[in-house]
Amino acid sequence: MKKQRYEVIGTLNNNGVVAKDELNKEVILLGKGIGFKRKAGDVIENPGKNIKCYSLEKNTGKNVLQGVDPIFLEIANEIIRYAEKEFGDIDTKILLPLADHIAFSIDRIKNDMVISNPLTSDIRLLFADEYEVAKKARKIIKRRLGYE
Repeated sequence: MKKQRYEVIGTLNNNGVVAKDELNKEVILLGKGIGFKRKAGDVIENPGKNIKCYSLEKNTGKNVLQGVDPIFLEIANEIIRYAEKEFGDIDTKILLPLADHIAFSIDRIKNDMVISNPLTSDIRLLFADEYEVAKKARKIIKRRLGYE
């Protein structure tokens, strides 16, 4: 088994860090306690199977630290992990867009803006399995944030 080594760039919260891998590529590590008492320069070796590693397309970690509330990254991570159980391999590049989508939706709800999709019934019929995962995602968001 190959050893994994990451150098922390910054912490998102107790459950997330932005780090660099051995190839100097930025990643987000999410999982219970991974960010607890971590600071820039700390090394994480073999983070464990309960920690999910997301590669960033470009080195944007500092922007991630400033741009997305970590709670939305945690929620997106939970949704992706659930989807992986249902579908197998999932393209993890969706982490940031999904977190951003959730944040935008919550912002709209907080501002009493109506969220509707005229294609919902078509989506339900054409993509039944994906729709079920989306329903679970909705429950995750409700549990974590209190918004539906």
